[in-house]
Amino acid sequence: MGYATPGSFGSWCADISLPCITAELPPISADAASECYLAALIDLLTRPD
Repeated sequence: MGYATPGSFGSWCADISLPCITAELPPISADAASECYLAALIDLLTRPD
């Protein structure tokens, strides 16, 4: 990137007024996580309200 990147993604989003959601998933494979959680995350992120 060419510059220091201390802190967290959430802090960076707050600094630039960008909404951020952190989803902590269990230690499972990406495929298993997609099967278990993808539909719910899509529903959450595409709610009209």
